[in-house]
Order: sequence, then structure tokens, then C-alpha cells
Amino acid sequence: MVERVARLIAVATLGMLLAAPAAAQQPLARPGQGGARGVGFVRGVVYDSLLRAPLDSAHVYIDGTSLGTMTDAGGRFRLDSVPAGRQVIVFEHPDLDSAGLASIARRIEVTAGRATVVELAVPSLATMRRAACAPSPNPTRDSGLVYGAVSDAARGMRLAGARVSVTWVAAGRGPDGRVAVSRPGLDARTDSLGNYYVCGVPTEYVLTVEAQAGRFTSGRTELLIGRRRVARRDVALSRDTLSLPDSTGQRRGTAILVGRVRDEHDSPRPSARVAVDDAAAGEAYADSAGRFVLQGLPAGSHMVMVRMIGYSATRVPVLLKDHETSYVDVRIHSVTVLDTMRITASTRTSQATLADLQDRLRIGLGYVLTEEQVKRRGSMRSVFQGLPSLMIQGRSVFQFDVFTLVSGRPCATTMYVDGIPTTTEAIQSYRPDQIIAVEWFPRGAQAPMRYQPLSSAQCSVMLVWTRFIR
Repeated sequence: MVERVARLIAVATLGMLLAAPAAAQQPLARPGQGGARGVGFVRGVVYDSLLRAPLDSAHVYIDGTSLGTMTDAGGRFRLDSVPAGRQVIVFEHPDLDSAGLASIARRIEVTAGRATVVELAVPSLATMRRAACAPSPNPTRDSGLVYGAVSDAARGMRLAGARVSVTWVAAGRGPDGRVAVSRPGLDARTDSLGNYYVCGVPTEYVLTVEAQAGRFTSGRTELLIGRRRVARRDVALSRDTLSLPDSTGQRRGTAILVGRVRDEHDSPRPSARVAVDDAAAGEAYADSAGRFVLQGLPAGSHMVMVRMIGYSATRVPVLLKDHETSYVDVRIHSVTVLDTMRITASTRTSQATLADLQDRLRIGLGYVLTEEQVKRRGSMRSVFQGLPSLMIQGRSVFQFDVFTLVSGRPCATTMYVDGIPTTTEAIQSYRPDQIIAVEWFPRGAQAPMRYQPLSSAQCSVMLVWTRFIR
């Protein structure tokens, strides 16, 4: 079973589903080099079985030659002057990269002076499920597949037996009619080749992928499967240092991240804020050339968050190694910012408010604490501890203030409970077991428009959702 899955899924196998690596090693038949002589031509069609449509603008080429072309709107292509004999034909498309299908190949036999007709296809989701997933009595047609490899960040060696967790944040109503926010998930173990396959994941939520090998864990990386319902995410963790969270829930290490932030016009974006999730290294701001440096980061797979007023927040995965410097280029895109609107919530609008909450959870805006993460905390103060960039002032469990620093000065956090403006004192009257979700936006400009602070878009926003919302 492992060998069968390995042939069908993984970059070197699923990406070359039709045994391209073995075929690519075969010597090409050239005119005048024994075997077949002369040239023929190849025509055919490329079909995307995941989308059930022809694949437009795919790059089709003969491996080992300079012959190549692009498919038209109907997925059709033609290659002339192809050397007769055994060849390997390959097709690629940028949209297939996230699914781990960097290139797909097929072995063909070209006859001199004649047309060779070829049908090329992206493997279907059903094919991948049969290879990777255990039979399910009640399969969900809309569910997706996440797969990849787990490796040691320092040595690049695949890790067998590592545990991979794929989780997501979801909101819904329980049997009692109350809103419940949870973080369901699925687990898998890597096989003898270090590959993992997680079947039955939802396609509409932002997924969090994390790996663990013994005491060692990776950082958390995120992905959205998309309409093809298949995604690849390789994960690395460091076994050289045990990057346990400190008292704030953040991690430290010896890795360095250097990068550059540019906009869609390739212009540098000075003052863009850059941070690595769960890292205690703080944050960095891009200089006049858009460059930034973050030091003291934990090794492994992590997510880099880049934010800037007037631009959409961007998150990209990175691989960090202890005592080494990694590089990343991040491109952010400008957004149209509308005037701030204030909407007063009422019982008639609670359904719309809850629908907005669920939409945000699906696309992964801000930092979210779920009911499961909150209910075991001893107090509301302990609920807030560990949120990135949040500072708590006051030693009492029930008497404290929360704020962030803006240009070195404290800026009070704008607080909401169930969509209604409130104060820190009022929130302290709630118990953690009454909370179903907490949304945290370190900068007000990142929050939904209706919750952005009027005083300063730089000040933070916290949205607390309780069981009492109807």
C-alpha cells in the first residue's frame, strides 16, 4: 500500500503520476543514433480532471529537447518535428503547484512521418482518494485531501512515524441553540517514506497544519485547499533544539529570516510590519528598500504575516533552520478602504452578526481563540495572555488593562462583546467557560470595518463572543 501511494502521491510521484522519472532516464531516440529515424508530430489535449475541464495555457514539452508549446482554450496542443522513438511528454501549469502537481509526464512512442495522438490528464480526486484514503462508508463528496512530507529542518531527512495534525476553526449552533466555535481536526502519521495523507478535510476553511515527532514540533502553517480540493504542504521541524513555548506561548530559536516586501507594482513598501507566528522575536518593519530582518526565530515550518495600512494582510509559509539565514520575498496588494461605518447590533441582526463571524473564521482573519482553547483557562486575564503584541497592565486577576504599543506609546484596545462596544472592566465579569470565541486584531485596520476604532487605526481591537448571543 505504501509503495502504491508513494507512486501516486508526493512531489516526485504524484507530481510525476505516470512514471515520468523512470521514463526520463531512458535515452531519447535521435535521428541517426540507431533505432527509429526521422521525425513525427504530436497532437492532443490536456484535461484537468480535478476541475472537469480542459486545461488552458498549460506548458507542454518533450523532455530533453527544446520542443514546447502552450495549450489553447480547449486544452489542445501540437508539437512538430519531434524525434521518432520513445519520448517523454510533460505538461505543467502554475495553478497545479499548490496541489503538488508541479509537472505530470507520460511516456509515448513517436512514429516518423506520422501523427501521434496523446490525451494528457491531471489525475482525478477519486484516483487520489483510492490511493491515499481508507475506504469510508459515508464519503463526503465536497471534502478534500491534504498531503505532503515531514522532514528534519536541519538535515532534510524524511521522518517516519511523525504525527501531523490538520485543524480548522468552525462556528455553528449546538443542540441548545447556542453558538459554538470549535477547532475540529484530523490526524495522520507519516509512513516509512515520511509522507502523510489527511483525507476528508473541509475545503471552505483555512486549514492549519502542524507536525510533531516525539517532543519536537513544527510551527503552524496555513493553507486553503481551493476548488481543486487537493493541496500539498510539506512540513519541517527541528530536532536540534526543543522549541517549547515560553510563558507567553511563544517560541525562540537561533534562525534568522531576511526578506523584502513589495507591492503589486514591484515597488518596495517601507514600514510594512512583519512578524512570525508563535515566535518571541517580536516584529520588524521594512526599511526604505522594503527589506527586513528577524532574528532569534525557532527552526521549522512557520507562517510570516505582513501587514500595512491600505494593503491586504499577507501570510506566506517559510522554512527556518537553526544558525542559518532564510530568505523570503513577500508581495502585498492594495485594497480599497471605505469610510468607517457604525452598526448597532440588535436581536434582529444577530443572525447576520453570526454569519459575519463564521465568514471571518473561514478565511482566517486575525488571531482566533476557540471555545476549547478558552474554557480551561482560570480567568479572563489568562485567556488574553499569549496573544501576539498584546500587553497586560495590572497584577490583579480581575483588575487589569490591555493595550498595544504604537510608536513606543501605549494605545488602549477597543473591546467588543457580542458585537457591542464595552470596556475591559465589563469583560472581566465573564468567566472563560462562557466564551465561545475571541478574535484579536493587533492593529485596528485589520479588524472588520464596523469594529475599527475611530481614534486610531493603529490601536488594537478585540472581539469577544459569548454563549449569550442569540
